Amino acid sequence: MMVKSADLQTLLMANMLADLNVYFEKLRELYQAGKLTVAVDRGEHSDRGPFKGLEQVADAVDVRRNY
Repeated sequence: MMVKSADLQTLLMANMLADLNVYFEKLRELYQAGKLTVAVDRGEHSDRGPFKGLEQVADAVDVRRNY
């Protein structure tokens, strides 16, 4: 079970572009200090995964929305 889950999607909003460098620098520092774990969910444990190729992008988005 994950203690905390987040993604970078909200950082790409237009009103936050001016702060993007500050956030990515903080993420880099956390990663280098071992305080941030990076993972890619390819849907291996999903009933519709694993997701491979463009034809499964819609399935991956649907599964992500239902987390």
